[in-house]
Amino acid sequence: MTAKNKVAIYWRFSTDEKDQVNNSADGQLEACRQHTLKNDWIEVWCGGDPSTSGDAYKPKLEELKELVNEGLHIDYLLVNDFSRLTRKDALEFQGDVSWIRDAGAKLALVKNNNIVDLNNGIDLSHLQMEVFFNNKYLTEIS
Repeated sequence: MTAKNKVAIYWRFSTDEKDQVNNSADGQLEACRQHTLKNDWIEVWCGGDPSTSGDAYKPKLEELKELVNEGLHIDYLLVNDFSRLTRKDALEFQGDVSWIRDAGAKLALVKNNNIVDLNNGIDLSHLQMEVFFNNKYLTEIS
């Protein structure tokens, strides 16, 4: 019998405004939990940061990092979309994602049903482009 992959679900939204309805905690959780069921994964942690900008400190994400550093095993960090994880710029986003690689885990994105292996140069290049566009959006709206 093959062991099931363990997943940590993380969600974040920046404001309670109506234009964030597509990024609501409930909507992100529902999408992530459906993705978890579809892939026959086991949820071992779930948390998120409400009313938190993507380029700001994220207390729940930091809590997860600490738990993983203390021994919580995850195979995937699952987010609805990469922008829910971070909108930090190209020089700063590593703090939000490098620990995933260091833990031997991968980043799973519900959007586009994508798995990002942070040890793979091509995946990392694509992720860096995503970082650029997410940060560009944040700069344009501020």
